[in-house]
Amino acid sequence: MSCVRKRGAKWTAQVRVSGWRSFTKTFAKKSDAVLWSNELEARLRAAPLPTNQVNQKILLADLLLKYADEISPNHKGVISETYRLKSVARRWIGKLDIRYLNKHQFIQYRDDRLEEVSGDSVCAELNLIKRVLDTADKIWNIGLPSNPVREVALSKKNKSRVRRLATEEKVAILDAAHKQQNPYIAPAIEFAIETAMRRSELLAIKWNDVCLETGFAKLHDTKNGESRTVPLTARSRCILRAL
Repeated sequence: MSCVRKRGAKWTAQVRVSGWRSFTKTFAKKSDAVLWSNELEARLRAAPLPTNQVNQKILLADLLLKYADEISPNHKGVISETYRLKSVARRWIGKLDIRYLNKHQFIQYRDDRLEEVSGDSVCAELNLIKRVLDTADKIWNIGLPSNPVREVALSKKNKSRVRRLATEEKVAILDAAHKQQNPYIAPAIEFAIETAMRRSELLAIKWNDVCLETGFAKLHDTKNGESRTVPLTARSRCILRAL
């Protein structure tokens, strides 16, 4: 349904249709508000609904949380993945009945999120939802007619960052780090700058993974699950010797 109300000197239009979030927009003229609300309601109601293959109501949020409990613990990035799943589950898209999901809802969700977060984050959320729906179909035997996220064009990812830390910035950061009670903060930061290691890699490294003579460090627990060897600069070796 749609309604138009006068708020002060302006008119506020609100559209609510089952299976969608609430849409609100303010206009200077009542005629513009009525036209917008009628056209939007007609467009939302015209969105095709898939054939119902699920015999009971299941919310998308239920699948997201089930995935977080049963599947995510087997993944390397379980903490960040679980956080993202719970975050999506709390949004309006999570309150939808999976029997009536369609691509138009996820297009709207994509556009909403692009106003709040980066394109990379939106792509990550949609890809995660897509994996959840695939899991529901192939592993949990929940008969979804299709995976509508596959029909949604993902947003362009952000350009890679190329700026290096400026010398004065590095000096300021290390100066602040040396003032901390933890004596390992400053060397950890400088070692990360020298080697470009991720935080998880840096914290997992052990002395028997390092060879100061040859100048290499062996990383076993990397982001992609494969081991890799990192060359150590002269400065990074000095940092380790000091420890």
